Amino acid sequence: MNARRPFMDSGFRIEIDRTVCDAYGTCAELLPELITLDEWGYPIFAAGNVPEPLLGNARQAVESCPIVALRLAKVPVPQPEARPEPRPDRQVGVPPWPPRPPQQPTRKSMPRKR
Repeated sequence: MNARRPFMDSGFRIEIDRTVCDAYGTCAELLPELITLDEWGYPIFAAGNVPEPLLGNARQAVESCPIVALRLAKVPVPQPEARPEPRPDRQVGVPPWPPRPPQQPTRKSMPRKR
């Protein structure tokens, strides 16, 4: 039985200087998993960071760009949000406020004798 490995984020993203790119397409040839070309030959990148298994291919694609339009940028790896500690008044069995003292019956609330 094959268990799927979870996505491993490398912490790097490929960035492009679109004013410099001349649409040679070598990046898409070396990294087709993340880069496709539009109808004019300019790269379109998949959203998100480069997965860990493809980091070597991504470095090779960046280094082989003939006009140095690509670069690998280090970005923080998203961490799951830490859950806050439960508030003491929200724990099971603890009322959310101090209980009121029992009220003494007042004259108006006492039943009438007949």
